[in-house]
Amino acid sequence: MLLMGDVQDNEHGVTCLGMLSGDCDGIEEDDDDDDDNCNHENGGFDGDDGHGGCDDDDDDDDDDDALNGYAAMGRERSGQYARYRGAEIGALLVEKARSEDDVQTEKAWLQAEKVWLIHRGGFSEAYLQTKGDAPGGLPEGRVRVRLESGDVIEVDEDDIEKANPPQFDRAEDLACLRYLNESSSLHTLRQRFAGNLIHTYTGPHLLVLNPMQQLPIYAEKIIQLLRGCKQEDMPPHIFSMGQVLYRDMLSSRRDQSLLLLGKSGSGKTTNAQHVLHYLIAAAGCVGGVLSVEKLASVYTLLHAFGNSRTSLNVNASHFTQIFTLDFDQSGQIGSASVQALMFEKARVVRRPEGEPTFSIFYQLLAGADSSLRNELQLQTLGDSILFMVPLQKPDDKQRASEAWTLVLQSFDLLGFSSEEVKSILSVLAAIFHLGNAGAGKGPTNKAQFMKQAAAQRAANLLGTSLEELTKSCFSGGGGSTLSRATSLR
Repeated sequence: MLLMGDVQDNEHGVTCLGMLSGDCDGIEEDDDDDDDNCNHENGGFDGDDGHGGCDDDDDDDDDDDALNGYAAMGRERSGQYARYRGAEIGALLVEKARSEDDVQTEKAWLQAEKVWLIHRGGFSEAYLQTKGDAPGGLPEGRVRVRLESGDVIEVDEDDIEKANPPQFDRAEDLACLRYLNESSSLHTLRQRFAGNLIHTYTGPHLLVLNPMQQLPIYAEKIIQLLRGCKQEDMPPHIFSMGQVLYRDMLSSRRDQSLLLLGKSGSGKTTNAQHVLHYLIAAAGCVGGVLSVEKLASVYTLLHAFGNSRTSLNVNASHFTQIFTLDFDQSGQIGSASVQALMFEKARVVRRPEGEPTFSIFYQLLAGADSSLRNELQLQTLGDSILFMVPLQKPDDKQRASEAWTLVLQSFDLLGFSSEEVKSILSVLAAIFHLGNAGAGKGPTNKAQFMKQAAAQRAANLLGTSLEELTKSCFSGGGGSTLSRATSLR
């Protein structure tokens, strides 16, 4: 069984993936450790871009674009070192035979004593001045550094950190850095990100920087290249984490878990989809219980009912999810389930200033046809709704209408009956009418709906009476439950 969950962490600006393991029953152990069915030897490619390529005769443009994007992730394994990873200690650096020029280059670099100077704006490249270069004594704990501009300044020892030799540029694993410190780690991540290398190992974990654009590195051909590989044979990639999970589950017969951490907008939900996509394609499913299309439909509904725009993210998820995959004896997916915990249920009736409510409400208003609007009595809604402000821009309405079409298609693909869909839409429409009804004090100084007609429409859609709805909404205890006079179906 594989478990996946995402947790919002405001202390991190990237998505961090970590794996856990536990007991697992019902999985056939894979004893074939010799061949491993890895589809590329030594995890390498032999391309012309310096990062490797793949010898394949397929001329399909999309696959070639994907493969080029994959090669561009920095397959620098033909450089100065090879990586060997252990389950406990992360990675060791094994130096390969180097030419005399390489030795002299590194020696010159070490003699230059390059460091990072930490300051209020971040960190900058500098060179430590040796005693012979820095006349005059210095107080204890103080050093002199030469900036790139040529200026020499005196700083605290704590304000400098050692830089790494050039062969560690764009290193795939931060744990492999000779000098592992904050400045060197950020410098490596910045180098890789500049080359669209958004994935970086940190020992057994993976850091993913949100590129804020579509990259051609998630194609089916890449999935086929990674199937059966060990971690040391794969570059940093979200699919690689899926392969490690799947392989560990088969070989250890234990449950595996993947946890995604990051702040809003770092890409947790998107990367969860990528991992699930890989597992579906690589492991296969029994009887089509879960397909890539069904997975997309699941996330279409999760995004519609759980996402909204915030000041930090135009499509922020306001829920955490636990996605569970169960595998049969052959290693194929036998069943799948998802649990979603809503963080901000109150957003339905109490929005942060300047932020909208959940996307599904705008999609319903923009996409519902005249027949559905009449059935849900939405034609009576005005422009002022207590819980939301209807979309005004034509482009926004068009996007919401297109999203509504996808929502209806997702209901159908996932097997929702027409009665179930009608029940869900009735609850959504009832929320509209309750927002339109408003609340205030009546002649007897008791709380009541200000617009009784709107409240009556909400009661009808919820299958209850106006009296029961009023009692449920305005009772002092706040724990009353509606008793339905009619079935929603």
